Amino acid sequence: AAWRELDALNRAALAQAGTPAEVGPAAQAALDVIRGEGALVWGQSLTGLALYGLVRGVDASHALRKALRAHAGHEGGTVTATLMAPAGAVIREQEGALTQPDPPIRMVGPDAG
Repeated sequence: AAWRELDALNRAALAQAGTPAEVGPAAQAALDVIRGEGALVWGQSLTGLALYGLVRGVDASHALRKALRAHAGHEGGTVTATLMAPAGAVIREQEGALTQPDPPIRMVGPDAG
């Protein structure tokens, strides 16, 4: 719900500024595929250059990307995915000689402990 609310606020601000982010027919058709594959959240980037869909799980991600590739065809563009661990990111900073003059090392991931 928070993602949708943030998206709505951003779009309202763009519209108020006179530069609304319009979703064209081709993008809408792809968004319909994304929604049809069970995305929890879907939309178009504020620049209009990309579409996104948030699904849960590796299998759902594979199914969504397969459906998008079938929809778009061979020349339809790039379909990518970003996968996250359900626990979220964990950051560990190491202090010491490595911070001189560089910043601390930041380990990101579920095993960063």
